[in-house]
Amino acid sequence: MRKGYTIIEMIWITSFVVLFLLFIAEPMRMLISDLPRNHRDFQTAQSVTHCMGRLKTDIEAGRTILQRQDPNDGAIEIIGSGRTITYLFKQDTIERIIMNDPNDIEAQQSEQWTLPHVRWTWSVTDASSLRISCWIDRTVLGRYEKKFYNSHVYYIKGFRREVSGD
Repeated sequence: MRKGYTIIEMIWITSFVVLFLLFIAEPMRMLISDLPRNHRDFQTAQSVTHCMGRLKTDIEAGRTILQRQDPNDGAIEIIGSGRTITYLFKQDTIERIIMNDPNDIEAQQSEQWTLPHVRWTWSVTDASSLRISCWIDRTVLGRYEKKFYNSHVYYIKGFRREVSGD
């Protein structure tokens, strides 16, 4: 009866362990890095959904949509009955400012969403509709990822569309 392993048996066992570690490396990397990052991206997407719900409600209650372009940031103004709501799009944040009286700066109400890695494009077509697209933009391990792409079109409630008499 033998009391140990031979050198050939040890080489076989070591090679099987190395092969096993090669196959398990990618799933372990996913568990350690991708799952927490995906969870954070999902939470960011939920915040974007909340922000878009607020924007939709404000646009439907408004009368006119104006687009302000600034070299650094952008803004959308929704003018309604007796108040103006401004959405300021900055790097990684969106701020919603409600001004009931334009002359009273202290009467402003503000709400802010921190949205890391979120990119936005928007266009106001005719002061009664807004087309807005957003997505999460990342570079992970040298690979570009575009996640949770959304595109929305919002209309002022009760807008009138001109129809040609052709």
